[in-house]
Amino acid sequence: ANDTRVEGFVVQATSQGILAASSSANTILRRIILRGLLVQPPSGGTLSANGIQVRDADSVSVENSIVTGAQQQGLLLKRVTNAYVRNNLVYGIPNDWGISFDNTSTGPLPALSTGNVAAFNTVYGCKFGLRFVNSSGEIRDNLAVANQVKGIKFDQPDPLSIVHHNDAFGSTTNYDPPSSFSLYASNLSVDPLFVDPLSANFALSQTSAGQAIQSPVVDAGSGPPALVDMDG
Repeated sequence: ANDTRVEGFVVQATSQGILAASSSANTILRRIILRGLLVQPPSGGTLSANGIQVRDADSVSVENSIVTGAQQQGLLLKRVTNAYVRNNLVYGIPNDWGISFDNTSTGPLPALSTGNVAAFNTVYGCKFGLRFVNSSGEIRDNLAVANQVKGIKFDQPDPLSIVHHNDAFGSTTNYDPPSSFSLYASNLSVDPLFVDPLSANFALSQTSAGQAIQSPVVDAGSGPPALVDMDG
């Protein structure tokens, strides 16, 4: 239904984690908020499909959520416009994309998806990191680290893609932009020095917090957190 909010749940599933989609064909959901969710397989089990999927929708927010262990995609926005995906942690997606704005169809290619933002997300240890497909918008302040094949991929030229203040590191291809696209110098490829990623501690190392070394991406974002809407 339109104007739906799902917030604060822990979902342990063996098939699909969370699916937001209309049961009626050719119906667009509007104003969907998914916030503060933890989606994972049950202990000793597997999550065989996607972690979070939103399909055929407009004006969608997915924020402050954690997805891990999905065998398909971690966070999938399928034919979605005006999506704001912010401050999510997606890790351990072994076979597919961590975060995917996928505006494709089995038939003709849909009209370009517009108005999308991916910001302050951490995607770690997936086969692929973060992508926009037939989707335009802003990709900023994301960490795509230790994803096997690609870090950040997008297919729309400037100015339809605004890509800045990201760190993609440790993939075979860290950034995969369209031909002739010039990345801003604010897009880094450095080890962000997470505190203990193998124990799912993705905080950035800081000497002020007692770590021996300072992460190179501390204070390297697009602005102060309160001004760039990190916390909502």
